[in-house]
Amino acid sequence: MNINVRLEVLYYFISEVKNSIFELSSDNIEKLWNLFMVNNKYKEVKSLFINFLISKNPLYDNVNDEFSNTFSSVLLIHILTGSDKTKFNYESIDIQEYNLFEGYFLLVNKLQKKIQFISNSPRVIANDIIKLTSLFEMLVFNQNQEVRARLSKLLVNLCLYFKTYVEDTCSDYWILFIDLSIFYFNKSIESKNTNGISGMILLMNSILKEIESGGKVFQSVDITNPNNGDEYIFNNSKTKEKKSIKIGYGELIIKVREKVSYLFEIPIFLVCLIINKKIIDLNDDFTYFREQVSYSNSIIEVIERDCPLLAFKNNPKQLLCFNQELFSKLFHLLDNPDSIYINDTWELINLFPMYHNEIKKELELSSNNMNKELIKWDKYLDTKSIYKLLYSLNLIYNMLKRKQFSSIHKNVNNEEKSNNSNNSNNSNNEEPDIVVELGEALPLNWLNLFIENDGVTYIINLLNKINIDHFKNSLGFQCITKILDILTLIKIR
Repeated sequence: MNINVRLEVLYYFISEVKNSIFELSSDNIEKLWNLFMVNNKYKEVKSLFINFLISKNPLYDNVNDEFSNTFSSVLLIHILTGSDKTKFNYESIDIQEYNLFEGYFLLVNKLQKKIQFISNSPRVIANDIIKLTSLFEMLVFNQNQEVRARLSKLLVNLCLYFKTYVEDTCSDYWILFIDLSIFYFNKSIESKNTNGISGMILLMNSILKEIESGGKVFQSVDITNPNNGDEYIFNNSKTKEKKSIKIGYGELIIKVREKVSYLFEIPIFLVCLIINKKIIDLNDDFTYFREQVSYSNSIIEVIERDCPLLAFKNNPKQLLCFNQELFSKLFHLLDNPDSIYINDTWELINLFPMYHNEIKKELELSSNNMNKELIKWDKYLDTKSIYKLLYSLNLIYNMLKRKQFSSIHKNVNNEEKSNNSNNSNNSNNEEPDIVVELGEALPLNWLNLFIENDGVTYIINLLNKINIDHFKNSLGFQCITKILDILTLIKIR
């Protein structure tokens, strides 16, 4: 009898036969695991056993049997995330073993009502996800790129996608989640774990990008016509495109928004439905569509809005981008241009706004400084780090360019406001903008202070200091271009 047949027989006795002589206990489950995974030297047998366990995972089914409850819990808690790495070492698992881990991680959290699946995608419904820290640990230590990519995707999902968006609940959960992200980032820096630094930068990058993009654009949604339902016309207010969708009587708003995201190719967070002149927001997602529509053949307006997550206090972007210590450590990482994470660090740091970091505070050269100490330009305009140099040059250029902003900037015209808004999303290949908050004033004599502190002289001398090797990449050319832009701007002023 081959191994698969024996496993199927064993599964039958466990799950189907009452009062089976084989008791589904922690000890017996660990014996099975040790037999096939720890004490077995044949990779083919291990692979067969893993595939068998994956195939018996009822993740997307509405089942609640003994096998699902007992086996999944023991497997996750005592083996897959246990302290004994001889049983399961997440530092070295491959993608097949990760598939096993992820499936049972999600199953346990589903059975314990921590997550709920909508369109085969997990939605958070409780802020105490079981073994959440294990995902961070795995991202920090595992070096398999395919595993890390899957982990990052799962963590982003668990960070941003909820069943219902209640502000206090979301806020508490986001604080916990981002604190964990920063903790493992700091821990990786302290231990000089380049793999961990890279992994946490990848995660933070992915979270901010998901928010900036407005979430997923659903690529495949079941839009087959339900037997019981009515036809509705959805009108894209921006493109004037109309789509006809048949909606079932018991269909939730979230399912309708997913269909709209798919048909109109709009990111899910940005899909806003207007029904009977009422805006349907995220907290309406789990009400029935028919509760919101008074009659069939209604025309439903579809508009794209700003990402609603940003309206919540303590949202992930706020928690990441306004963390001064985090920014300082990221900026320090730019000192090592040969690191495996340099490009991701550069990309991440350019997703942060410039208006709150320590560099700007020092470069503002406040006129209240009675000591009139000259700024130490080489601290920031350091030619040894082409990344730091370009960042600081962009910052100086924008401060000079916007020096006319003062306490009267409240009257800035709408066109300028629009430009600021557009620039705030610029990538590292474009000029990052300075966001000046209401009530914050840049000194009117900033240019004079810049000149008095030998800023212009230092900028000119930079042309002689920049290593010719920097011209081998686009960042070097951007530095030279920005220096010339600054000098041109000073001349105009």
